[in-house]
Amino acid sequence: MYALGFHTLRHSLGPFLVRSNIDPKSVQALLRQADVGTTLQLYGHSVNEDWMLARGTMLQAILARGGATDAD
Repeated sequence: MYALGFHTLRHSLGPFLVRSNIDPKSVQALLRQADVGTTLQLYGHSVNEDWMLARGTMLQAILARGGATDAD
């Protein structure tokens, strides 16, 4: 059986807040971390993953068109 503890909730809340575009200082305060740098280091990767997903989606759309233009 999986135990849902405080640590699990904390590591779910951090990425959720970052992905929701909440100000990093607010995330830091909510998670009660001493330094905003720690907050960004731990949870900032979520934003990078979203950015990479968006880039990949855009690239796939461009390649699927085969370079065709609207005039084609």
